[in-house]
Amino acid sequence: MRGERLTFAAGGEILAEVPGLDPMLLTGSRPEAVADAMGPLRDAVLSRRYPVTTGAEAWAHKTAAMAVMELSTGACLDGEWVDGTRQAILVDPPLGAPFERLGFGHADPDLDARLRRAPEAARRAALLLLVRHLAERFALDDPPIAAAIDEVAGGGSLGEELRWELLETQLRLHDGWVPVIPEADAADRAERLRAAAVVAVRLALLEAAQRAENFQALTCARLVLQADWPSLRSAVEELLT
Repeated sequence: MRGERLTFAAGGEILAEVPGLDPMLLTGSRPEAVADAMGPLRDAVLSRRYPVTTGAEAWAHKTAAMAVMELSTGACLDGEWVDGTRQAILVDPPLGAPFERLGFGHADPDLDARLRRAPEAARRAALLLLVRHLAERFALDDPPIAAAIDEVAGGGSLGEELRWELLETQLRLHDGWVPVIPEADAADRAERLRAAAVVAVRLALLEAAQRAENFQALTCARLVLQADWPSLRSAVEELLT
């Protein structure tokens, strides 16, 4: 289970997937292989509103999804397993609906090419410009963000503790992922955009602290800023002249 999707695979083949933890959306090459194990998830969906609208409802679906995993695989994830230390790979979530490619070369190939030809100092300055712009625009004055900006601007690297604080800052805002969707009302949309801005800021700081070779943060900023993106784009171009 990753995020809000159950995935069943065997022998190098994805047999079934349950997007959004909704068993009515069960799909794959062999969905019948896990159909019998869907009972707890079906019960959770039928007994509560769907899609979920509260944290309690979301946890009910996630708990049912864990039960499905145990029934279908025989793996029992007991309290000792949950409390233990496990290796994990963090995959930053997509920000839009429908989802778009995050590679900046797909979004703006001309500027991407200019950035890649630029000296490392210019690339880092462009990412810091993005960070400062979004931090001011969305009032992102959290201490970890301010500390990371000072560290990177001074030519330093981000230590493990500060990297974790940046991640916790991102996750604290709407649990780290609230898709930017066009149909959201004004207040909700503003909060979603702010949450997305934190993702862009964190990505930019992590990359600027290294060799500034990845510009995914600019793709995120482009989505967040929308009509105001050309202004930031022009500022980045000025840095490269």
